[in-house]
Amino acid sequence: MRTYNNRPWTEEDLTIGMMVQDISSGDVGILAQRYNVMKEWREELPIWAWELMWTGPSTDPTNRLVPFTEFGILGLLNSGRWAIVDEASNDVKV
Repeated sequence: MRTYNNRPWTEEDLTIGMMVQDISSGDVGILAQRYNVMKEWREELPIWAWELMWTGPSTDPTNRLVPFTEFGILGLLNSGRWAIVDEASNDVKV
């Protein structure tokens, strides 16, 4: 699991299919779709959000598909509350 990459995570690091793990709950989420929350407001700057699909011990039907702002995701990654799961290995911590 990659928890520190010698620089802060940025918008460019986030991609569809990337897996993250919530360190405290053990749940794993997949970044499923990126979208502009402000799309219908032409005069406003974009606010980017992601739909995350979750699975794990704290997940149930009410929180399986959850939106997060990109700013929030980066804050959770950079604070160490979430970690990127390396898809090339068995990095998920149960």
